[in-house]
Amino acid sequence: MMSRRILMLTAVLFAVLFAAGCSGKIAATVNGEKIMKKEVDAAAARHMGPAAATMKDTDKKAVWNRALQGLVAEKIAFQAARSKGIAVTDQDVDNEVAGLYRMYGKDVIDKQAKQMNLDKDGFRQTVRKKIIVSRLAESLVPDSAITDEDAKRFYDSQPGMFRTPERANVRMVRTANEDQARVIAARMKSGGGFDRVADKYVADKSVSVSDYGWTPTAIYGPEIEKALDAMKPGAFAGPFKVHDGYTIISLKEKQAAGVMGFDEVKDQIKGMLLAKKRQAALFDLIAHERKVASIKINE
Repeated sequence: MMSRRILMLTAVLFAVLFAAGCSGKIAATVNGEKIMKKEVDAAAARHMGPAAATMKDTDKKAVWNRALQGLVAEKIAFQAARSKGIAVTDQDVDNEVAGLYRMYGKDVIDKQAKQMNLDKDGFRQTVRKKIIVSRLAESLVPDSAITDEDAKRFYDSQPGMFRTPERANVRMVRTANEDQARVIAARMKSGGGFDRVADKYVADKSVSVSDYGWTPTAIYGPEIEKALDAMKPGAFAGPFKVHDGYTIISLKEKQAAGVMGFDEVKDQIKGMLLAKKRQAALFDLIAHERKVASIKINE
């Protein structure tokens, strides 16, 4: 543990000292706009993370150079967005951050930002950049670029992609103690029923009561999968030995394996194809602009 802490501390010190030594220097200019070395240092440090402590200097330099080229591409994209009149307001950033919090949870987003060494302003700047690039891509390829016919061709060409495995809506009671699991199962079988008995154990710290919802039956392992295949909705079975104890399962509903219909996945396919087309258009734009741009890399 101590050696790991020392390695991590070494990585942090490397990043700090490297940044301090050249923070005021210019790494590159793109059409006269500067990319500072401290920006490249920060980007490279995020890419390397704790692994920097064990990386060779040549590998660190390679990561640094890739980070620089990424920032050059980013600068070209921002310049192209500016020429198209694309702008992002503080309210746009607020809305995007709020959306991320709703989708993934504030704790998760804040943890990721911390792992990337981004403070509040740094995180907001990253979100702002994401919006700019997204709007630039949208300006290159409109929504109408992908039709229903495009989506149907893709659907027909990828039949295996839209297969759904057998699924079950499952609730489980799990405990580390085999005797306790058998007592619970006996109470259920003696007339208490799965849900009624399970609900009485919700507050018991030694027992886990979980609603798994719709999941492929195969994820539970061969023994439970076989039991679920034989069960009818409303039935329960167990206890079964699992990796962290014993579990009793209740089958709420079951859905046979099949293929999702085109109408179910049409919008999903169109979104995927549109994103792919926009990404390609963005790469093409950056590649073209890079050829005609005035780029100076300072060694």
